[in-house]
Amino acid sequence: MHSACDIVYDTPSPKTQKMNMCNIVICILVVLIVYNSLSQTNMCVPHEIPKIVSSMAANLLNTSPLPTAEETSVSEKVADLKKENLPLSADAKGSKENKDAYKTSTDTEKKDLAQKVETEIKSSKEIVVMFWAPWCGHCHNAMKPFSEASQLRPNTKFLMVNAEAVDKKLLSGDNPIVKLTHFPFICRMENGKMKKLFDSAPTPEGIADEMDPVQDSPKADPLDLLFQ
Repeated sequence: MHSACDIVYDTPSPKTQKMNMCNIVICILVVLIVYNSLSQTNMCVPHEIPKIVSSMAANLLNTSPLPTAEETSVSEKVADLKKENLPLSADAKGSKENKDAYKTSTDTEKKDLAQKVETEIKSSKEIVVMFWAPWCGHCHNAMKPFSEASQLRPNTKFLMVNAEAVDKKLLSGDNPIVKLTHFPFICRMENGKMKKLFDSAPTPEGIADEMDPVQDSPKADPLDLLFQ
């Protein structure tokens, strides 16, 4: 007969707890990969898995300091689109409520936004960017197709930048992140360097296919990928 004082309860060691947590995270990632594969028109293939996991991790951790299009002046252009996989948007503070907010942005606010844009672009292995201006009618017409292209390529980062809301040194001067020649200026950038310029009429499929072409690979069964 044992008294309550004689009973020793085993508790998991810190190492065991960490292992259990790692197993849970791995299981979640596996489920997300399978779900992503089944939800896309084309099944994912092995070489795309790291890209998919990286994208999902970034979304879960909300690592970008920039908001999405629905949180800025672009919101009305994407109002009838699904909320998932909208592009990031660099715009003046309070632009969703006041589209002319960029006109009263301070130099400090413009420099801060420019720094966020530069960090986002240079830290991204690949990103599709649209630089636009509030007074450019063609830019406004391109916003929805660009956002739809972002949704067609959920594993690639898309970014819209209001050129009037950032410090001018970002886009001009001795060392601009990109030299703008027209608006809207749509390009693909890799590790901070422009790799390809989009110079066609903006359509969702056109932007997606030219800026982020899908590799022609055979379809793969998600279960086969898991047990390779």
